[in-house]
Amino acid sequence: MAPASQHLLALLALGLLWSPQHVNAHGYIKTPPSRQASCAADKVDESNCGGVTYEPQSVESPKGAPFDTDVGTQICNGGGSRFSELNTPGADIWPTTSIPAAQDLALEWKITTAHKTQSWAYYITKADTPLDPSQPLTKDSFETEPILLLDTNHDAPPPSLTHTVPGDALAGRSGYAVIYSVWSIGDTGNAFYNCVDVNFEASEAEQPASNTTTTAVPTTMATSTRAMTGTAVTGTGLPGTAVSATGSMSTATGAASVGYSATGNSTVLTLSGRKLRKYF
Repeated sequence: MAPASQHLLALLALGLLWSPQHVNAHGYIKTPPSRQASCAADKVDESNCGGVTYEPQSVESPKGAPFDTDVGTQICNGGGSRFSELNTPGADIWPTTSIPAAQDLALEWKITTAHKTQSWAYYITKADTPLDPSQPLTKDSFETEPILLLDTNHDAPPPSLTHTVPGDALAGRSGYAVIYSVWSIGDTGNAFYNCVDVNFEASEAEQPASNTTTTAVPTTMATSTRAMTGTAVTGTGLPGTAVSATGSMSTATGAASVGYSATGNSTVLTLSGRKLRKYF
């Protein structure tokens, strides 16, 4: 065979190897960190991560998980043949990110190899069933309706992009949960999978009411046998003569601020910024 023909055959073979069905997109959720992101950042012991420590962008498996294809307990790697360590349950293994409930949640991707995209889908574990981190995840752990679904025009994503889950989709959430993302590729049969461990904190509006009690202000003013001098106090309190006591002291009309200390068992009078405490 002539050298030119051999060169042409080599180019054709290379083209077949590099055809769309062999070209893989790569990427993973960086913030809040997915399990593979935590492995890559050395936040998880390598014995619990395996090779994903060095390839967080490569958690790729056939499309369909978790509902169209039942992958059993192999949720976080999409039922693939690699990176099964991501499915290991354990509260002491996977770091969680604390986030406020009922607020928009931004998920930032790191794309290492862009590729045409069919869709992005985000699911979350069921709200009415407390999630036990010691048990493996299955498809039954998740709500069947996505909290965010983005259909694309088969565009390739930029090197970094952020998707925002609306706060309404997270309302009423509390405690530990897992967000599951599925990045379906447009011109291959594969998808990329991420598990993101989070802990939802109650918003201020949902915080329990304070159990602080307020002690009523006494209706009568204590008398003191010690002499006091000073200017009439300002503020709210009992009208009339500020203080009446035996000894050398001045009197003032106006209002006196009176407070009661339950722990000190005393009445406190404040005159011109100074306090007199009467014990009884």
